[in-house]
Order: sequence, then C-alpha cells, then structure tokens
Amino acid sequence: MERFDGKALIFLDGSAVAIPAVERAKELGIITIVANYYDELRSPAKTHADIALKADFTDLDGLVKICKEYKVNGMFQGWTDSHLSVYADLCERMGWPCYGTKEQFEICANKDLFKQTCIRYGVPVAKEYDLHFDGAHLVGTENVTLPVIVKPTDSSGSRGVYVCRTIDELEENYRKAWDISPSHSVAIEDYLVGQHVNIYYTFSKGNIYLSAMCDRYVDYHDRIGAPMPVCLIHPSQYLSEF
Repeated sequence: MERFDGKALIFLDGSAVAIPAVERAKELGIITIVANYYDELRSPAKTHADIALKADFTDLDGLVKICKEYKVNGMFQGWTDSHLSVYADLCERMGWPCYGTKEQFEICANKDLFKQTCIRYGVPVAKEYDLHFDGAHLVGTENVTLPVIVKPTDSSGSRGVYVCRTIDELEENYRKAWDISPSHSVAIEDYLVGQHVNIYYTFSKGNIYLSAMCDRYVDYHDRIGAPMPVCLIHPSQYLSEF
C-alpha cells in the first residue's frame, strides 16, 4: 500500500459523510485538516481530523494562507456543488492539479447552464415554463400543466426544490425558491415520474468510459421536497438497454 507520510490534505467538507475519507487519509499517513465555518456539531469530521480550523470557504486568500502555513499538498472538496468553484480557484492559486475546469464546474452546479448544455448536445430534458414574477403574482400560469417542479437554478443539496400540484402551491413555492437562489433565478419544469437510475462515467486522457449504472430507489418523504435516495442496487436492471 502506498503511503503519504507527512503530506497534508485540507477538507472543506466536514459533514458526517466525510468522516470515512478523513479516517482513510489518516491511515495512509496524511495529515488531515478540516477547515470550514461550522462547529463540531454541524461539522463532526472536525473531531476526527488532526487539525480543525474555523475558515470561510469564500475567503480564497484566507484558504491560501492556511494551505501555505500548514504546507498543504491537496484538497478534498467533498460532495457540495458550491465547493467546486472554490476547489478550482484554490488548485490554481496553489499550483495543484485539478480534475476539471471552473467552466465545467459551473455547468455542473448551475441547473440552467447544465440544461442548456444538454440541449446543445441533443440530450432530452424536461419541458420548462417561462414565467415571470410581477412583484405580486406569477404571470403565465394559465399555460402550466400540473404537476410541476420548482427549483433555484444555482442552489445545491436539494434546497428550494418543491413539487407543486396546484397553482397556489406554485405561487408560494416559487417565492421560496426565489429567496434561496443567490441570483434569484428559478426554473419551473414538468414533474417527471419514473425509475431513477445513476450512471457513472470515468474520464481519462480524453477517453470516456461507462463505469457503472445502478437503480436508485428513493423515499418520497413528503409531497413537497425532493425525494431522497434510500437504496442503490448495482448493476441496474436497465444496463443492457442503456
């Protein structure tokens, strides 16, 4: 087993799901640093790391200072879309390799950019409704076929995602999504129902490989929010068809 004794790794993700990554890094001899603005209660990986720091991930200069002070060799950005642009910027400032470009990360994190990219390359997408808010009501709701899903285009973690089965729900949840979106950009699309699948690709030296496909079973824990995954079964029953 290759070891990395004396190397240091900074983790922006301090959530419970990051704990195994922190523990694995320590097993390989890596000095682990969890740096974010949450305390140990909201960032439990801090209690497992060698070093726990309070830091603002939007303060790039502050992160660079931490990395230089602790002689950090790389970054583990975790599973939060909003960390991707920080990851790209920090890699550039520190001279580290980065597995994607900032433009690619923005496409992945911004639902509108992602959808436009899909359309450009002929990938089917859900029908979208072009409505606007006049300050009191949504204009154009007479053209909407319910149910629809409302979501901020530039948020992550399923925040601000709502299923709407009535126009009143659409009006109410549009405002919520609008408030959550940093740019006040909201998408309204047909709500599609069907079997969820996850499809995994590996990109290496300009080549694209289908790595895995699984069936994703979700819990519709309420009528409003996004469904949460409870089980992934590999391989997918639809693999040969795909």
